[in-house]
Amino acid sequence: MNKRAEVEQQARARKVRILAAGGLAIAGLWLVTGLAALWNLPLIGSLVAVMTTLVIGWLILYCQQFTESSVITEYVEVPVESKAQSQPTASDKDESLLTVITDNHALCEQVAMHTQQGAHRLSEVLLGMEKARELAGYSGQRVEQSYESTQNSQKAIGFLAEHIHSVGEVFSQLARQSDEIASIVVKIQDIAK
Repeated sequence: MNKRAEVEQQARARKVRILAAGGLAIAGLWLVTGLAALWNLPLIGSLVAVMTTLVIGWLILYCQQFTESSVITEYVEVPVESKAQSQPTASDKDESLLTVITDNHALCEQVAMHTQQGAHRLSEVLLGMEKARELAGYSGQRVEQSYESTQNSQKAIGFLAEHIHSVGEVFSQLARQSDEIASIVVKIQDIAK
């Protein structure tokens, strides 16, 4: 293990120990604050709140020293082997240009195919929308016809109710006349005796 890794590991271990101790101190202070509130001791609660603030402040100040990182520089000589790069020939350039053109042509064909598929799906959607518009118009006509039929039924029921009412009055008149005839018949029979 090199020196840099050792220093970093020691700094991390120290930081973890301090943060753990501070966390335990804060948890203990909060526990005491909760018990003070439970037992209705506001003075102890206030003191513990002040102590908690001090512990948190100390932890923040102490941990700030870890934000400054130390740089350990290590130089290592690495032998480099130089290779002479050959200049591309005209045939290599033509071949790479042909490859690019072929790739672009294939890409254009794929784009055209996907565009045709998209156009086909779009036309299907437009046909579906046209069919939905026709069905909505047909449905609207049916709703209008249903409304008109309901209105006509309502008028017919009103006419029938009036007719039944007048028939009821006729039967009431017939019943009165029948009672009058019956009383006349009784009087005639009494006279005939």
